[in-house]
Amino acid sequence: MQTCFVIMPFGIPFNKYYERVYRPAIMDAGLAPQRADEIFAPGPFMEDVVLGILKSSIILAELTGRNANVFYELGLCHALEKTAVLIAQSEADIPSDLRALKFITYNTADPDWANDLKSSVTNTLLSADNEESSSRFRLPGMDDRETTELARSLAGLSPMQKRVFDHIKSEPAGVFHDSLESAFRSTPASELFYRLETLRLTGLIETKTQGLWPDGKPKFLWQLATKTKRIIG
Repeated sequence: MQTCFVIMPFGIPFNKYYERVYRPAIMDAGLAPQRADEIFAPGPFMEDVVLGILKSSIILAELTGRNANVFYELGLCHALEKTAVLIAQSEADIPSDLRALKFITYNTADPDWANDLKSSVTNTLLSADNEESSSRFRLPGMDDRETTELARSLAGLSPMQKRVFDHIKSEPAGVFHDSLESAFRSTPASELFYRLETLRLTGLIETKTQGLWPDGKPKFLWQLATKTKRIIG
């Protein structure tokens, strides 16, 4: 089953909105609802958010109150060209540059607002995830598939992954593994290796051996992947 990832403020009253309106509305649309606090994975919370966004087929974004975290996460969604359905109690909560996208407003003063909102969300989700949808954000000037894929990969990096990537990018000839461990000495070696492997698996960097150290161990050199280097220049 495809997932609808919900980005919204936490706490009262939004937790109740999620349980009583958004979850059932998403399920009625044939999707599996998920919030970042429902992902039980090790690591920083922001990684859960990025993971949820990457794996989802569509995003539901509650913008009421202009929560800074929500807007940051919505920016990630747009960088990844995810279809996002915007929701707010007032149009004033939706920035003017996002009003060209489809959005839903609701008024809790209306007696039947919850049922009306639930119905609107379900109907919008059922029609939103298609190529012509006004809920789909397109990056301007990125028609080339490889360039778009690279932009998506970079947008999905955690802050730590971005630091490691930028360090490797700053060295055109590549960086030996021991030099990376020295540069990130405050990071456990196992975590650094995990970040490097994640970057390698996403195709952003690559590694190769260049000779041996005096103790006979191979000298691993990390550098930008050929495709990444060609696009970035």
